[in-house]
Amino acid sequence: MYDTPTPTIHDLADQAVRFTHTLAGLPANGAQTEWKRSTLAALAKHPDVTFRRHLAVRASLATLRHLVTDADESVRRACAFNGFAIDVDIQIALAGDSACSVVLALLRNVDICADAADQIVAGPHRRAKVALAAKRNLPQDLRARLAAELSRNGRRVTVNRAAVANLRAVS
Repeated sequence: MYDTPTPTIHDLADQAVRFTHTLAGLPANGAQTEWKRSTLAALAKHPDVTFRRHLAVRASLATLRHLVTDADESVRRACAFNGFAIDVDIQIALAGDSACSVVLALLRNVDICADAADQIVAGPHRRAKVALAAKRNLPQDLRARLAAELSRNGRRVTVNRAAVANLRAVS
């Protein structure tokens, strides 16, 4: 009778995004709180990576908290593009990620907090440290630690001009 178009995974993810924002706006009380938490967790565990990645970019903060620990690197990287990535807990989770691409996405998209910057300096990703050095708003003590970390063991570091200027300001 009617030709109903089959929804794509993006259409379903868009509906899920609207649903998560609606849930986030509901008042919290007893059983509803547990239902909201379990529903958001279930959406974040959807088996399709494309669905979770699309959800990560636009989901509510509550859903994003589940997605920053996703097993798939591309989903965690997509979390850095979400407007709620300004949340301190989200930034700390992404800054401490095992994948360098996730940390770099965070640095490209968010003006990170001091705790997240500390985590990057202490972390294993040299490229992320170089990208952090290019940030202009770093506190002096953090710049000094970063300069020491990047020059540790006498290894040469290739950095862009902005990073060099920021590190020279420490010397």
